[in-house]
Amino acid sequence: MKVKVHLGTVQLRILLLTVLTLSCTLWVRAAIGQNQTTLAPLTNAEVIKLVKGGLSSELIVKTIKSRPNQFDMSTDGMLALKNNGVPDNVIEAMISAPSAQAGPPDPASSESKDDNSFWLYDGDKKIRLQETKVTAEAKAGIGVAFGGAAHGYLTLSEAGPASPIRVTNKNPSFGEVVVPENRRVAELVQLVRLQIDTGSKHRRVEAAKVAAFRTTQTGIPEAARIPLVFQELGEITYKGTQQRKYSFKPEASLASGEYAVVIAGRIFFDFGID
Repeated sequence: MKVKVHLGTVQLRILLLTVLTLSCTLWVRAAIGQNQTTLAPLTNAEVIKLVKGGLSSELIVKTIKSRPNQFDMSTDGMLALKNNGVPDNVIEAMISAPSAQAGPPDPASSESKDDNSFWLYDGDKKIRLQETKVTAEAKAGIGVAFGGAAHGYLTLSEAGPASPIRVTNKNPSFGEVVVPENRRVAELVQLVRLQIDTGSKHRRVEAAKVAAFRTTQTGIPEAARIPLVFQELGEITYKGTQQRKYSFKPEASLASGEYAVVIAGRIFFDFGID
């Protein structure tokens, strides 16, 4: 994860360590969440990638049998597989593999089907949300050397000052997310208001703060988080694990500005309200 250093003080170095530790912790939490659920479903495109990567047919067939899938086995889908060099025995394994009817959504996947995707609902309109890359960044003013505060941010560094996904609806809803039964959905899903950095013009949210040579805050502060209302949509059993499916929406109308849904503390899906 890229870290930009703007002032080389002892206090800022403490902050950098805090942000990096926080980032690593969040990645671990996300990995735990994935292990408790399942791997993302295989798609035709991923099978083609495995074939072109030189993996043996036997290994690809074993992978198909061990993973949930969202294969397109229509006539056009099979012809596309054949034209991309997928062997017949692999196509046969894809045809016989049971489709993933229920399971945790993979919100970062652009290949997700309509019934297994992460969406923003703008009235009757469904808008697919895409994952946005973030970087860890630490900043401090001149006064940090004299006991002032230094701040750590998670910055949407490649996205600019405004999300390309725009809505005018101040009361959007979102869904669906699936979490293990032994995890609280509010611990894994957050909606945050993003700041615009006056210098870089990138959007960001505070992730840590250090003052007087000690950590005073880790994690996204309460002031940046939007209270959410979750609605349970049902319980499913997937590979022997109980899962619960949820939709969610803000408790109150949102103001115009830049926002992101944050999954497991490190996966950002940005949008803006005009």
